[in-house]
Amino acid sequence: MIPFVFSFLTAFLAGAFPTAYLFVRGLKGADIREHGSGNVGATNAARVLGKKIGILIFAIDFLKGLLPALVLARFTAPVFNLSYPELVEFIGFASILGHIFTPFLGGKGGKGIATGAGAICAGYPPIFALMAMVWFLALFLSRKTISVSSLTAAGSFILFSVMLKCPSTIVSYSILLFLLALWTHRSNIYRLFQGNEINPN
Repeated sequence: MIPFVFSFLTAFLAGAFPTAYLFVRGLKGADIREHGSGNVGATNAARVLGKKIGILIFAIDFLKGLLPALVLARFTAPVFNLSYPELVEFIGFASILGHIFTPFLGGKGGKGIATGAGAICAGYPPIFALMAMVWFLALFLSRKTISVSSLTAAGSFILFSVMLKCPSTIVSYSILLFLLALWTHRSNIYRLFQGNEINPN
């Protein structure tokens, strides 16, 4: 149990690194929470610092989900009777929680999409590739509405995990991630219904 607790806490702290907040503070001397949507994530950082920096921040947040899961799952694998991909996803979940509830910003972080994508890529690269295609297709069809593409991709995880006959634990995990994405995007969903959702420039 100790290796799992260590891995979970380490992944949580890695995910909690407030990338967007530090970039905006360092490059512009501003608090990202006072700009755009107020969210501490790559999309809002792109509004403040531009798309190139936003993409860089997304990549770092992606790695926050990918690398801890890959490294720490190998450390923890001998302890649990789970397949390696399953263990990767559960450790990756800690990174997602860290990103959303970062203790470095009073428990209010980003929406977890980039970090979640990294965690999914670590355990199930084919599913991640399919989800990425869904994300880009939804982005095109929704006229570059990031929240719509992110929620659509998150929902597709459920579909692909069932189609590819993943373990029941992963199907349940995909449902949990989708519900979490709905919760973190609740303000976006409200703005979508109001017709005033904010997009990057």
